Amino acid sequence: MDTEPVPGPLRAPERQLSSLVSYLDYWSERVPQREAVVDGECRLSYGRLAGLVDRCARAFLSAGAGPGDRIAMLTTPRLEFLIAFLAMNRIGAVWVGLNPRHKLAELEYVVRDCGAKLLLGIERFEERDFREDLRTLGQLPQLLAPPLVIEGERPRLDFFDGLQTGCVNDRQLERAAALLTSCRPICVVYTSGSAGEPKGALLSDHGFVAAHLRWAAHLALSEVRLTVELSIDHVDGLGRPLFALLQGGTVILQRRFDPRATLQCIERERATFWFAELTQWIKCRPYLADYDLSSLEVAGYVGGPLPHDLLLALKAIGVRVFTGYGMTEVSSAALLTDLDTPWEVLEEANVGRPMDGIMARLVTAEGEPVHKNGEGFLQLRGDTTFLGYLNHPEATAGAFSDDGWFCTGDLLRERGDGTFDFIGRADQTFKSGGYNIYPREIELVLESHHQIACAVVVSVPDDLFQSVGHAFVEPVEGAGRPTPGQLRSYCRASLANYKVPKSFTVLDRLPILRNEKVDRVRLGRWALSEHGRVH
Repeated sequence: MDTEPVPGPLRAPERQLSSLVSYLDYWSERVPQREAVVDGECRLSYGRLAGLVDRCARAFLSAGAGPGDRIAMLTTPRLEFLIAFLAMNRIGAVWVGLNPRHKLAELEYVVRDCGAKLLLGIERFEERDFREDLRTLGQLPQLLAPPLVIEGERPRLDFFDGLQTGCVNDRQLERAAALLTSCRPICVVYTSGSAGEPKGALLSDHGFVAAHLRWAAHLALSEVRLTVELSIDHVDGLGRPLFALLQGGTVILQRRFDPRATLQCIERERATFWFAELTQWIKCRPYLADYDLSSLEVAGYVGGPLPHDLLLALKAIGVRVFTGYGMTEVSSAALLTDLDTPWEVLEEANVGRPMDGIMARLVTAEGEPVHKNGEGFLQLRGDTTFLGYLNHPEATAGAFSDDGWFCTGDLLRERGDGTFDFIGRADQTFKSGGYNIYPREIELVLESHHQIACAVVVSVPDDLFQSVGHAFVEPVEGAGRPTPGQLRSYCRASLANYKVPKSFTVLDRLPILRNEKVDRVRLGRWALSEHGRVH
């Protein structure tokens, strides 16, 4: 441990600096002993972290990587990830995260598609040994060196030494840094691929940093201490540590999400901010009262409105709550609610107003403008918008309107006060007997049932109504399993008949994607395969 408390408020730069790693330099010069990162028992100050980042950057240069080259890393949120990510930024290389839960074919697709020049990976995660997979990937001809395997569960501060093939002096490191521009790519984040092969979204250094600086200004935390447990191939898995480092805060790394472990970490480390997916909050709900969460100043969520009882539980803690709307292609959140937004408005799927630097508009399917109090497809424009899809120029062109707005494909409604309500994704909304069905409306009703932790509604074909709903539910642990008949009756008490799902399936656990969102594509396929044979 080389850290110590630094009293008094920190003075952040008045203007956006030239790159992400410039903020590491800024804080390491001013508060070198301030705690920057925590990984289990390992705690690093800003000064120590900056030194390790420079050493890792030299190792990357020594191995032949340089500005614009992609470097892929198979890892969980651990200290080596943060060092490598910042070191890549130091020399202008581009981060590509690989998810340990992906199969070999999925990993190979990403490494091939991005054209990675170097590959790093952990030896093991949970019960899976990656050494053979890394050896297989190491045969790809584009790689400049054999994959670097990071051994052991504890952080390895010298992990990059295996890449060192020669001496890189200060002048060589400075020469690489001098070539950097703020509009260059900082990372490639691959989309889920629900509509085909995954595509790599190129995010710029300027856009990624700008988005999180605006978060910081919006939340105005007195001190930033936050946990990171999302996958490092996800935009929020990268964005959360960035949010802390930009402000001289502390990043608390966790290898995986576990409800009790995360809450225990918030209590132990006195975290001031936690931002999570709806499913994560729902899984934490039974245990909130078991931990001291009084250090939390702000709690955020995405993925849909929180259940009423969960909002009440957070209100009892005294934490301010907000939500928002974002996508990989806009670097983070584009819309955020105010911290004083009434609780009843949050329950109505409100996602706030555009952040500074972001413009938002709603259009019809034909591209015509939608006026306030109307609903339409959201389009966004601003300096945080992605640079394009790697190797997919046609997909990039198709993602924008003729006049340069990014087309999200999501349905929203604009209120008279300039805030927006989220309705649903266009590819999730369906018609049943001529009526528009918005799955999230039905899911909220189901999640208000005392035995239901989480619900997902998908559409299946129907001979009479064209499409009908099929609901999947995950029961609250220890609360018993409701029957399909009970769930149907519960829905009928709150919903019009045409909105009530025709069929219900109760699962012990809903399938979860790497970003902690429910895997709707998998459930949709399951529903189609079971259609006609479920209750």
